[in-house]
Amino acid sequence: MKESYFQQKVKDAFTRDGFMVLNLSDSFTGGIPDTYLLKDGISYWLELKVTNKKPGQIVHLDDRKASGRGFTREQALKLYQLKKKGAQAHGVIYLAHDKVALKIPPERMEESHQYEDLIKEFEEFII
Repeated sequence: MKESYFQQKVKDAFTRDGFMVLNLSDSFTGGIPDTYLLKDGISYWLELKVTNKKPGQIVHLDDRKASGRGFTREQALKLYQLKKKGAQAHGVIYLAHDKVALKIPPERMEESHQYEDLIKEFEEFII
């Protein structure tokens, strides 16, 4: 699954649930974060990633270790700033093999985990 397809799935699911959803990508923000959700005065800022790793493999959340497929330092910093301002801000990584999405706090985006441990360690993001 590609990130753009996952982003559209997130947008469709939350729109059906009554959220205002904006997918951000312009020359000013650089798409950081990818998606903004708003409902009942609460804002959610999400940076979305997809991995095709499988059980038994290591998942690098950090872009520098994941050959361009993980979270960048800029993404982690932006989400951390939003979180400090009171917004719900986190990364969401979709594990294509198990069809599950996990919430990744910005302060943990430089970690690496065994695939199975990742599922145990982080909260599921329900779409």
